[in-house]
Amino acid sequence: QDTDKLIQVAHRIHGASKYTGTTNLTRHAGFLETHLKELGMEDTEGVLEDFLDSIDALLIIRQRIPWPQE
Repeated sequence: QDTDKLIQVAHRIHGASKYTGTTNLTRHAGFLETHLKELGMEDTEGVLEDFLDSIDALLIIRQRIPWPQE
């Protein structure tokens, strides 16, 4: 329930995802950050769910990439 901390985390993920080219995560982190700044925790369920789904999708894709790269 620490809205300020959640805003900071969303902001950091938003910035980092821009540099890594993960556009879906960038979009949803930005939506979450903006929503929290404007409305706080009110009606965040859908926005937060989309954000978490974008993280899950990224983790699934990551499993398909062989590491270490040759």
